[in-house]
Amino acid sequence: MYTVQVKVGGEYTLHSTHDSYRDAVDQADMVHGRVVVAATGLSDEKAWCYAVAEQGFTGDYTEWQSMDDDERNEFEFGAGA
Repeated sequence: MYTVQVKVGGEYTLHSTHDSYRDAVDQADMVHGRVVVAATGLSDEKAWCYAVAEQGFTGDYTEWQSMDDDERNEFEFGAGA
C-alpha cells in the first residue's frame, strides 16, 4: 500500500491511498505530492536509500522508480518485516 501526501500549510497530509506504486506515482505527479510507503512510513526516496544500504539494491533512483509493482513489493514488504 502506498499513500500520496500533499503539502498543506507547510506540512504533509494524506491525499490518497493506492495498492499500486505506479498508480501512486501517477497521482503524486498530478497533485505535486510525494509517495510514501505505507508499510514503513518512508518517502519513496528514503525507501530507495534503505533498499541500497540494507537490501542490496544496486540501481539508481530512476531505476528504483521504474520497477514494476511486483519487484517493488519484494523490497517494500521486506523492509516492513
